This record gives sequence, structure tokens and C-alpha cells, in this order.
Amino acid sequence: MFGFYIYSMMYVQGLTMQAVSAVTGSTLIISSLILFIYLTCISSRVYYETQGKLSLNKRFKLSQSYELSKSFIVPITTSIFFKIALFASYGLMAFVPADYLFPMFSFWNMVLNIDTSLFPVLFLLTNRTFKKKIRSMFFEKARVHQVRTLTGKNIQKNETHHDHFLALRQSWN
Repeated sequence: MFGFYIYSMMYVQGLTMQAVSAVTGSTLIISSLILFIYLTCISSRVYYETQGKLSLNKRFKLSQSYELSKSFIVPITTSIFFKIALFASYGLMAFVPADYLFPMFSFWNMVLNIDTSLFPVLFLLTNRTFKKKIRSMFFEKARVHQVRTLTGKNIQKNETHHDHFLALRQSWN
């Protein structure tokens, strides 16, 4: 498919810089997806190998980094599939009559607009932190958090610190 694309680009436009830049850009997009998936796998491996070796703060930062990179996989993959669809249809432009070029350009514009607007939505839906925030805005109501001991006894909140610690001592006894 890639060879067909290069041939049709050169046939339609001659060997211009636009054809070379389109092929180079498409190659960079596909290779960046492969590199991104590889780096995400390495990030996961490093996180699990450092269990018990690093401080909790560094492990937390590694887990946040891994979660962020993992939540980018779905949006980047769908964006790549949109670009591949454009990539293939652009190669078919050599065989399309001139009357149908305007609808093809309109279709390409629509696909690029969908790709641009779909990327952040997919990121927000796959990231765990943002997903919790969105769910709490729409589906969960505010809960009153109560202070409890390890045994499950409720500690009444008081206005002064002294009363609070007295209630804490009483709940421990």
C-alpha cells in the first residue's frame, strides 16, 4: 500500500516537495505510533521492576507517568487510523475524475475535523483521573465524609481542636 501511495503521489504531482513531505509526514506519524507503544511498554516494565527499590514518591510519579502515557494510546491510535484512511484515499486521487475532486477534498476536510475534535474527547474518556472528575460532576452527589477509627467507629467533628482530640481519645478507649 505504501508503494502504491508513493507511486500515485509522484504520478499526480510529479516529484514535487509536497509529495515528498506528505510521504515523510505519513512515515513519521506511523513510526511515532510504534515508538509511543514501545515507550509505554518500557514505562510499564520499569514501574513493575522498581517495586520495593524506590521511594513511594518516585513510584507514585512513575505510576502517574505510566497512566498518562497509557491514556494516550487510544486517541493516538484512532488518529493514526484516520490519517491512514486519508493516506489511502489521497493515493486514489490519480484515478478519480476531475468532477469528483471537490467532494473528495470536502470529505478529507470533514475527516480531519472529526479527527481533531475526537482526540481530546477520547483522551478525557480514557484517562482515569479525568474520568473520575467527569463522573463526579454528572452522576455522583456530594457525600459527607465522616472521620472513623480503624475499627469503624464514627468520630464526631467538633469546632475546637481540644474537643476533637478528646473525642478521638474516647473513641480509642
